[in-house]
Amino acid sequence: LFRSYRLLVPAIASAMPGDLRNGFAFLNWILVIAGACCMSAAVLRAGLGHRRAIAAGLLMIVSLPTFWYAPYLLVDPGSICARAAFVLAVLSGQPWLAALAGLVGSAIREENVLLLVWLVAMRQVPVLPGLAFLAAAGGWMVLVRWHIITGLPGYTWQPNLGTVMAALRDVRSLASIAGTAFLVVPLAIVGWRTAPPQLR
Repeated sequence: LFRSYRLLVPAIASAMPGDLRNGFAFLNWILVIAGACCMSAAVLRAGLGHRRAIAAGLLMIVSLPTFWYAPYLLVDPGSICARAAFVLAVLSGQPWLAALAGLVGSAIREENVLLLVWLVAMRQVPVLPGLAFLAAAGGWMVLVRWHIITGLPGYTWQPNLGTVMAALRDVRSLASIAGTAFLVVPLAIVGWRTAPPQLR
């Protein structure tokens, strides 16, 4: 259901009372709502008005990743919430909160370490403390992958044309591609052109 080294969200769900599946689903629901609230607040911080803020929150809830992943026992809603919190913190002029969101996000899904890379590369935080956050994120991943959970098989990513072809025959994959092509990409272009300088 999730990669064995993406521990933070499953660990929180396992600590919740009651059935694990219900707790995991409830936690994902909370994270989706929290992510939508963060995105609405980010739009307000960017000075784009209340109507656009409400639209941003609603788009967050009905977006394809949320629609496909939130009902299942996956960590994607937590990852999306961390990214939304990161954007809100940057727009609010709180780079250390953004770094914390990036660190938490990295513990949820490993690719969120790129949020910390962006903070350092764009000099949103001083280099040495930023590198310390990066080291902490990397250290957590190494600790989990090779010490907390032992005996995991080796993992090597290789391009696989068969996987691509299977995705192109899958209705949900095609819906995700179409939704991205006709909704997310145009919105991203408009957002980039109208984004505050600190987000470019």
